[in-house]
Amino acid sequence: MLADLGDGLILRRTTAADADALAAFNADQIRGQDSADPWEPLAVWTRDLLGGRHPTFAPEDGLIVEEKATGAIISSMLLISQRCDYGGASAAAGRAPTSRASSPPPPTPPCRSACVP
Repeated sequence: MLADLGDGLILRRTTAADADALAAFNADQIRGQDSADPWEPLAVWTRDLLGGRHPTFAPEDGLIVEEKATGAIISSMLLISQRCDYGGASAAAGRAPTSRASSPPPPTPPCRSACVP
């Protein structure tokens, strides 16, 4: 666990064991416009990333906010590391264009933020 966010929520890194639950969550939260169905291509991509087949993504490169009591995923983000080179200079970068999702917030908890070391 990286942080106890209070209100029964924790922030933790993803693992390969999260693949199916996170794939279902991401596909359900990030849908095509006006679609009633989960976006299956995102579920497939999430499973691939957590399966360790991507050259610059490890299963531990994502973050999940989950309810301690139920283990339900409330929010997620997957960061794909990249290296950018320009004019002889090299810099580390990351990309998370469509791989973050949040379910509707619970009705009463206050806003929280956490820094990840």
